[in-house]
Amino acid sequence: MTKVDCLTGLADLKICVGYEGEHSENPIWPQTAALAPIYEKMESWSEDITGCRKFEELPVAAQKYVLRIEELMGVPVKMVSVGPGREQMIMR
Repeated sequence: MTKVDCLTGLADLKICVGYEGEHSENPIWPQTAALAPIYEKMESWSEDITGCRKFEELPVAAQKYVLRIEELMGVPVKMVSVGPGREQMIMR
């Protein structure tokens, strides 16, 4: 998962968890234009995470965000990017 550091400080942190409207079960383009996203609000964080090198060093809200993405996608997030540098990739 990349760009997690870019989410730092956002007042509204949301994840799209589905869609409302006709054909929302299996949306395909152009039907998706008529759908409305369903958002789940998540707690945000304000701490600088660019120096974190272990998942446990991330703020609890950032950890919960990654874990919720895993839950929704049904696959583990093996890498979390906290900055542009190679050394800023947390391996899980």
